Amino acid sequence: MNLTKRKNKSKSGTGERKGKRNKENHESDSIDGHAQKPRIKPRPKPSTRASKALEDASNVDQETEHAALALVSLNQPKAVAQTESDAAPSLPEDQAKFEREWERLGGWSMIQVPATSSSSFGDHEEAESDESDEEEVDELEGDESQSDDEDLEVPVESPSHRRRALKSSRHAFDIPVEVPYRNATRDVTGITSASSFDYVLSEIRERMDATPSQLAGLAYIPSYKPRNPKPVPKLLEDEQAWEKLVQDVRQYIETFTTKKGVSKPVKPFVITIVDTVGPRTEKEKEKKAGSSKKSDSASDRAAALTHGESRQLEELRRLEARHFCQEHKKPCFIQLNGSHYQYSIADLTKWSLLMVQGKALLDEPPAELNLTDSYRRQHTAKKAMNQTVAEQSSQPSMMEFLQGVAGMFMMQNMANRSQTAGIAAPSTPVKVPQTPSGGHKRPSTPVKVPLLIDWSADLTVDPARQEGKLADYLEILEENEIRDLNDFVGFSEAELIQLTGMKIGLAKRLLRYANADLDGLRQAKQRRID
Repeated sequence: MNLTKRKNKSKSGTGERKGKRNKENHESDSIDGHAQKPRIKPRPKPSTRASKALEDASNVDQETEHAALALVSLNQPKAVAQTESDAAPSLPEDQAKFEREWERLGGWSMIQVPATSSSSFGDHEEAESDESDEEEVDELEGDESQSDDEDLEVPVESPSHRRRALKSSRHAFDIPVEVPYRNATRDVTGITSASSFDYVLSEIRERMDATPSQLAGLAYIPSYKPRNPKPVPKLLEDEQAWEKLVQDVRQYIETFTTKKGVSKPVKPFVITIVDTVGPRTEKEKEKKAGSSKKSDSASDRAAALTHGESRQLEELRRLEARHFCQEHKKPCFIQLNGSHYQYSIADLTKWSLLMVQGKALLDEPPAELNLTDSYRRQHTAKKAMNQTVAEQSSQPSMMEFLQGVAGMFMMQNMANRSQTAGIAAPSTPVKVPQTPSGGHKRPSTPVKVPLLIDWSADLTVDPARQEGKLADYLEILEENEIRDLNDFVGFSEAELIQLTGMKIGLAKRLLRYANADLDGLRQAKQRRID
């Protein structure tokens, strides 16, 4: 009776099905002989596959436990189990019920369960319980994640902003861009008003083949801006500058829309990209021949000089101060015989460059200047200049001589008058000598034309010209019997270039100087004759 009650009690909370539970209750009633009233219990939850497996496993464990308890009760002494008075009458009945229960459960086969089967069954039970637990955890996690998603605040783009972005992309317009590339330009296509600043920079960098430092100094000039005054480039440095450019282009395009909303054809335009930090183009580097334009301020000139040029300028000033001559008011080199050689600009420039390179000193002229040849050319030029001045001053000397002769005749005439005082005057008056009204015309002589070597020295020391490159071609000219200016101006520019190999600019300049000097000599002679 106690065994049956324990069995029913252990199965009461297992959550088995109602039919199975009624069957077991019916069997227990048949064993006990007493009818038990069915107890009303709450309806169990629907069991899953995992819970059903657990139920079956728990039933097997309970039956095994019941059989073991029955076996122990057989081997237990009567004195220990119960008192004699209580155990004697109930022993046959308990024995009979035990045998029937033992046969129903299958005897010893139920106890002799292999270890592998029990362990595998336990593993299977644990695995299924783990799977069920994981399913429950997944369900819980799904619920929690769903609740978290509901609580999480996700930034949502406003409808107005989305409409504006969609409208801007729908009404995007092309922006033609032109970038510098070496000594030419390139077109950048695919840039519109909806393009991002990073995309624009990447396209410009690819077409320009620019470095990161050049990208930092990019600027732009729209072609529709007025050319007078010259527009100043605007830096394209950040996103705001790009938006300002897009807005500027949009305003330009809107100017072609009439008041009634009708769009007229837009005049073609282009955005020219300017590199403010890269190397200057060849056109900007070239200077016009004979240009006398200078920088407006000393700061502009200093900014245009490099470090090496600044050092050379400093050394040039030191040379001028060190070798300054009070007699000639310019730097001079005093020869051993006491004569002075006046340094030209080319000499001082070359000397200062050698000082920067560490190949010359401040007090001693370098051998690269060739002062011996330069002194000879300069001395010849000065000699020719002094000779020309003497010829020009010959006219005042002749006038003084004629005035002296006239004075002598006048004195003699006055003496004769004093001796013949009181004597009747002669029938014919005495002629008093007078200075002739017009000078005597000199015989026509050819103009003295200077030699090329002397004329080259004059060009070197002339502050307005400072052209010393003719000395490099004197040997070639002398070999071809070209010795003076008349011979030199008889050649054309093409003939000079073919003969000497000089550049066309130098040839034109030298011929212009030669013709001007010859005209000056002829005019001076004409003035002397007149």
